Amino acid sequence: MENIDITTKVGEIRLNPGMIVDPEWFEFDRGYNPHNMRPFIVGAEFGALAIVWAEHEQEALDAAVDGDKMDGYIIDNPDEEDYEDHCSAGNASELIHDDYLWIIEFPETGLNWLKAACAELSEVD
Repeated sequence: MENIDITTKVGEIRLNPGMIVDPEWFEFDRGYNPHNMRPFIVGAEFGALAIVWAEHEQEALDAAVDGDKMDGYIIDNPDEEDYEDHCSAGNASELIHDDYLWIIEFPETGLNWLKAACAELSEVD
């Protein structure tokens, strides 16, 4: 699957299929969606880090951390860190740097690419 460059409210970003966390969870054509689950992109100052299926932004951040897409942002030694720019995320409530963190809903213009990438990745697993 090819990478895609899309324009979002945070600017032009490049996405690749390796950023998708748990592609089998993405349910695009399901009519019943009581929790309003939808795709999100989680990123930081150097671009996108993860594409996740979530109900809201905190859940999107949790999924990105649990999917090992934000290892470089985890605070290893919390006793030595400045606590002003951090938040907890993931099932383990790990502290992560959130200085330049952004979370946006996946733009409609890229949904066909995302559907194809999820289908391809789900077949491989």
